[in-house]
Amino acid sequence: MLDHDDEDDWETYDEDWYGIVNQRPAGVAGTWVIGGRAFTASESTRLMRDDGPIAVGSCVSVDYDGSHAFEIESEPARDCATGGGDW
Repeated sequence: MLDHDDEDDWETYDEDWYGIVNQRPAGVAGTWVIGGRAFTASESTRLMRDDGPIAVGSCVSVDYDGSHAFEIESEPARDCATGGGDW
């Protein structure tokens, strides 16, 4: 069983969700709403800003397990043009 506190665990999850950031906390930890779906991030959740800022209205992908987000990464807007969801 994986220890969800281990920073390397996010690499083992193949679940990706694409969507527009609808709501986010002031920092990293808290509830994020992305493409209409709620995810819980912790201080160990990685934010990857390779394709721009991660703000309300930005396109992102989420590596997750259940509702826990391990990584949130900015994506080009075209990646969210199909409405988002699992890829």
